[in-house]
Parts: sequence; C-alpha cells; structure tokens
Amino acid sequence: MEEDVADRRVRTRNMILSSDNSVRLYTGLPCKKVLLSIFEVIKKRVSKIEYWRGPKSTKTNNLKNGTGGRTKIIDHFDEYLITLVYI
Repeated sequence: MEEDVADRRVRTRNMILSSDNSVRLYTGLPCKKVLLSIFEVIKKRVSKIEYWRGPKSTKTNNLKNGTGGRTKIIDHFDEYLITLVYI
C-alpha cells in the first residue's frame, strides 16, 4: 500500500525532532530547544511572506495588506524545517 504524503511528512518531522542529535544532524542547530525558540521568534511574521512570482505579479498593495503569496501546501513549521535541512 502506498504511503500517504501527509504520513511521510509527519514521519520525517518526527524523525528530525526525535532527539537533539538528530536536530543537530539535519539542521545544524545545537538542540531542539534552539530550533523551537527560533521558530517562536519568526512565526509571527511568516504569515506575511510574499513569494516571488516575477516582476509583473508583485504588487505593492499586497505587501501592505499582508495578502498574496502562494497557497500553502505545508504548514509554516514544516517549511522552516525544510529550509534548515536544505541549507
């Protein structure tokens, strides 16, 4: 039976967050507490991120109103985690 994408996402997140050693291995941050603390600081602003779609699609009004950007497939924490794993 094929594993659901959401199940894989949860399994991967749990694997990364399972211990301080795995957090250090996958993200480069020293421990889970630091990972979560940094996210607490940035989570207030991540909902206002507007993703680049090209010079003609970016509108100044969208930046002021906090609208725009792409439709989210994953939550902000998973996006944060993926970014850290990637870099």
